[in-house]
Amino acid sequence: MINNVENSAKKAWEMLHQKEIEIANELERSQTSKLAFKPVAITSADMFFDSIDKIKLPLPTIIPPSFKKGNKWFDWAYEWRKRGANLKPCGIKDGLNDELALKNLVVVNRSTKLNERYLIKCVAFLTSIWYNDLEKFDKEKE
Repeated sequence: MINNVENSAKKAWEMLHQKEIEIANELERSQTSKLAFKPVAITSADMFFDSIDKIKLPLPTIIPPSFKKGNKWFDWAYEWRKRGANLKPCGIKDGLNDELALKNLVVVNRSTKLNERYLIKCVAFLTSIWYNDLEKFDKEKE
């Protein structure tokens, strides 16, 4: 009996995960932006299991030197990595998918596979090319 329940639960999870993969892939395909670094298909499991290798990250030499302390994007990314975010990206740029962009940023922010300073710069740079601005969380809406 327990094995049947386990097998049923496993099959249900696999079906749900497969559906989530299909939706994420469709969202990725629907993006029309010509950016070199677009958000990619990311699932909840990817967010949990440090799947940073799925995301095309800019080389350190591509990230402008201005992405350092004092830059609003860098300061926000640093704060998010160290203490949690009190602001969130807003105004997704044309041709990009907001849901995918946020999931990509979460994966990069949570990663432990690469140098922390580089990851903060990646989050800052990607956020700046994917979003128009940052805004305070609206507790009423969440």
